[in-house]
Amino acid sequence: MIGGIFKILVPVDAWGLFDKLPWHRITHWYIRSKLNEHLYAWTGKYRAIIRWSLAYNLLSDKSKVSDALITEVQKAMLEPDAGKPFISFQRSEITPTGFNTDLFGRLEQIKAPTLLIHGSLDKGSGLWKNMVYVPSDVERKYYLGASGC
Repeated sequence: MIGGIFKILVPVDAWGLFDKLPWHRITHWYIRSKLNEHLYAWTGKYRAIIRWSLAYNLLSDKSKVSDALITEVQKAMLEPDAGKPFISFQRSEITPTGFNTDLFGRLEQIKAPTLLIHGSLDKGSGLWKNMVYVPSDVERKYYLGASGC
């Protein structure tokens, strides 16, 4: 163990490692709109939309999208105030010019061998499949070239 706590870190789609979202200005407007506030209740009514969202935005393996999973997600989406915590998070994090949380500048503080899984070839999540991820020199040094990963 390094520092007595962790042997290796493998964050998947970690928040705070980039400065903006694709289409950031539109996203900033949308998360503050009434559309966002009613999204869970509206989309939760339609199993086809839930299936599509899971298959094309959240899970890279479409075979994992079962009727049971859709039912479970639908039930959660239709709970009163289901989207409130995430909307609150979005509104506190996404500013007009970028994010409040910026962990990228602190990567060098991580002393454990670390593999960050995040990008267009990420098999853990389909969320960023349309992004091209080009690591910087700092990234190459601190996690792409880390030994023991």
